[in-house]
Order: sequence, then structure tokens, then C-alpha cells
Amino acid sequence: MSSAAGEEANYEYVNGRLRARTRDFLPVQAVAELACADLKGVERSLLDTVYGPLYRREFMLTEMPLALKLENLISASARQRFSELKRWGKGSVRLLTSALSIQSDLENGQLFLRALRSGRNDYEPSMPGCGELSAEFWRQMARAGGDREQIDELCRYDPTVLSNVLSDAVKELDASGRLWEAEWLYMKGSFDWAASVLKRCRDSNGAAVLRCLGYLIDLWNLRVWLGFHYGSGMQDEAVHFLEGGSLPLERLLFAKSYKALLRGSFWRSRGAEPDERSLFELERQYLLWQMTLRREDPLGVQVIISYRARLFCEWRNLTTIVSGLQSGLDRAALQSVLFIGR
Repeated sequence: MSSAAGEEANYEYVNGRLRARTRDFLPVQAVAELACADLKGVERSLLDTVYGPLYRREFMLTEMPLALKLENLISASARQRFSELKRWGKGSVRLLTSALSIQSDLENGQLFLRALRSGRNDYEPSMPGCGELSAEFWRQMARAGGDREQIDELCRYDPTVLSNVLSDAVKELDASGRLWEAEWLYMKGSFDWAASVLKRCRDSNGAAVLRCLGYLIDLWNLRVWLGFHYGSGMQDEAVHFLEGGSLPLERLLFAKSYKALLRGSFWRSRGAEPDERSLFELERQYLLWQMTLRREDPLGVQVIISYRARLFCEWRNLTTIVSGLQSGLDRAALQSVLFIGR
């Protein structure tokens, strides 16, 4: 990435390719209908979409359960499209795309730390290869089976900064036994890395990405606040908020109600008090807002932000549908947890 800053940004080229790719996304109605089908119906439907060629070439004839085939297909397609986006970008486009990509690494890192904390050895990365850390890195971490020496070696020899951040978080988890401390350390180190990247992009495009990351920080802080005020077992934990979000730290520390916390901010709430869907609705709001940004500047990073959000939304919707159908989840309940895009 060190040479990226010296290259000329190619927003026009990348955005043109992304606009041509928007036809690849499944229509909203098609996604909703998949939630009312069965796994065979999902397979038939995806064969007639952008997923079809990849499925026929790599998954159709493999000996594995249909649900696993479909899950692997959906992840492989997302990984392919995210990788194309990173490969196309030059100069500040590449830098800003890298900063945006930490959302995948944040989710994978949290899943990994939680698996270590619970003593499970069945960790599976959520979106391998869609961030700065490679798909192979996450696969090797999963195969490590919790072996700390192997984990440390994998992190030490990986060329990305975020692998060192993850290594520090694992060591904190082992030293303190406190998951929240380890997660906070990993989140803080990841956002610090992204901030160092954005220092090299001091223009309106960098500001747009900084705003996106600020709202992502808010989501962590809101999770911590809700866990402390409405969750169970967190009152004895140190409350760790991250700096850099749109919600002031003073409000996070002293707000006594959910309504007061969100008043006048980017975040909206359907009610005065949170419920079990509150974090889901906040994340959904964040994704849908990102999708609208493509209308703000057709020649800026907003098109890239919007495309990434739509791709993340489709990946999440399809994996949720396959998992829900596999487990026999009620169709109405399944549709209620979809991030239906635009």
C-alpha cells in the first residue's frame, strides 16, 4: 500500500465499472421471495443470476450438503467482487478502499476472539478475504484450533498491521480473561490503523470515509452502552468506549436513557426504550444510509461506499436466508431479519 499514495486516483474508471456492476445485484423482491422458498428453490434461482457461472464451475458437482454449497458460493462471490474492487483502485482510491474494508476484519476478529474465549475450536470466519487480512490468513487461524503459539506465529509473519493488532488482542484476552477488554483493544487498534491511512487522503473523499468509520465506531459504542444499561453481566466490566464517533463521549458516559442518548444525532430509534432488535435496526440504518451515498457525488468515493454496502447487504441477506432455511426458521421471522437493500 505504500506506493498507492504516489499514484493518481482513478475514481472515474472504478466508478464506471461499479455502475456497470449494479445490474448484478439481486432485486429486493427477488431476495424477499428467496426467504419463502426452500434450499432447492434458492439453488434454482441463483443459477439464473450472476452467481450461476461460479456455482456451475466450482460447487455444483462437489460432494457436500446443499446448504454448505450455497454458503460457500455466496462467500466466494462476495470475496471475488470485493477483491476486484481493491484491485481496480489506484492512488487514494486504493487507500480509501482499504480503510473501508476493515468492517470485514472487525467482524472476523470479534468472532475469533469470542471463539477463543468460549474454548471452541470450530471458529469459521464470517467474510474471509473481504478485508485487509486475507482469506488464507483467516483459514489458517481457524485451523490453529486455539493453539496460542501457532496463532502468534501466523500473526507475526502476516505482512498486514491488523494481524499484529489481533495478536495483541489475543494476548490481552489470555492475560485478563476479559473479552470486552480484548475486543476493545482490537477495535481501537484497527480504527487507529484506518485513521493513519486517512491522514494521507485529506480531501472530501477522505472526509466521506471518515464519516463512515465514525458511524461504525458509534455502533460499537452503542453496543457497549446498551450492554451496560440493559444487558446482563456487564455492570462489573469496565465500560470502554472508542473515540472518533459522532456521539460525544460525554453523552455516552452520562446519558441515562436511550432516547436522550440518540436525540439530535444521526441515529434514530423507533421507541423510547431499546429492545432485542435495537442493534440490528441501527446496523440496518447504517447500511441503508451508505447505499444512498451514490447519489451525492458520481465521481467520488461515495459510489464505492454505496457499492460495498450493497454487496455486504446482499451477502448478509443470502447467508441469513440459507442458514434460516437450513434450520427451519419460520418464514416471517426469517424475512424480519433481512437487510433488504435498495
